[in-house]
Amino acid sequence: MRFDRARRGEGYTLIEALVVMLFVGIVIALGLPALQQMIHRSRLEGTARECAVMCQRARLEAIQQGAPTVLLIDTTNYRVRTWVDTDGDAQIDAGERVLVDQPLAGTVEVVGPSGTSPIEGFDTDTDGGWIVFNTDGSVTEEGNIHFGDSRGNFLRLRVSPRATAHVEIAKWDANQSEWVQPGEGKPWDWQ
Repeated sequence: MRFDRARRGEGYTLIEALVVMLFVGIVIALGLPALQQMIHRSRLEGTARECAVMCQRARLEAIQQGAPTVLLIDTTNYRVRTWVDTDGDAQIDAGERVLVDQPLAGTVEVVGPSGTSPIEGFDTDTDGGWIVFNTDGSVTEEGNIHFGDSRGNFLRLRVSPRATAHVEIAKWDANQSEWVQPGEGKPWDWQ
């Protein structure tokens, strides 16, 4: 069988295909750690932001419904629950409207940086901590809930002051031993 030049230029050789596969493998190997870090960061940040939105929604529901609204961070079952507490006992009773009942992201824990409690200021028991929003938009106690991951990243959800129940998120900067809010001039450093 005779090879002519026109037919030889139509395909790729085995060497060319192997070089391309090697190049793709190197790019994947270099990019995989960054991708895993981004996924970890997204889960942690997403959980904290979702809980912040739930706090704002619970505050609005308390004002609209004329009844206290409770947000429970259940550290035993890794769930977040929010309900309109019509009888004021901070328990989910029959007939009370549940707004949210969902699990926390699988890689996120309610845990604080070394030496800090995972839930500060809010009422706590063996199930976790809860935030009670009053009918005037205030919160009964101001405090913090800390979310962390296995890599040493921590986010703080803070509800303060009591009168306005302002919700903010900050990240723990281990180098400076301080909480840093977004937009304070320092970018968040992720592990």
